[in-house]
Amino acid sequence: MADLFAPEYGYQVHHSDEHCIQHLERAKSEQATLTKLRQRSWLELITQPLETMIQDALGANQELGELALQDLQQLEGQVIAEGMPFMPDLMAKLALRAVYLVPTKAFQRQHYAKREWAWGLLEQTSDPQATFDLWMSRDASTARFVASRARELGFEVLEVAGTLTIPETLAWLEQQFEVI
Repeated sequence: MADLFAPEYGYQVHHSDEHCIQHLERAKSEQATLTKLRQRSWLELITQPLETMIQDALGANQELGELALQDLQQLEGQVIAEGMPFMPDLMAKLALRAVYLVPTKAFQRQHYAKREWAWGLLEQTSDPQATFDLWMSRDASTARFVASRARELGFEVLEVAGTLTIPETLAWLEQQFEVI
């Protein structure tokens, strides 16, 4: 959605996922969750107990947010920054405008199930379907947290369930950014 919205209104787009490896490499020892993630394999991380996975995901994204902000400071002009590192507390602390598009559990499952790269990773586990279910439970829990926290802090949240068309979702974004 950021890629569709940004050019129309003169924004640059910063996709946090595209910088994740660089951010992990830049992480310092005081960033405890990122340090932990760097020391473990994907297989070790995805097969932890659900509560540990949730805490790791939230902690890592909070730490990644600080690193992503360093990247944003290098950019000129208006920027749409998208991705999990831009957690509601970080945006509120910096008094930045933010809206959150958060997938429902069903939408997330449906679309991740179509990603061949995800199943390539899952095939490394002893029970790919159970690991997929655990992964999706982690993501659903973190999505609920982000949506709840964003609302608490006064940010607008759109739960993405696949019921709105792309033009309808873009219209919602235009309304939030007051460009219509």
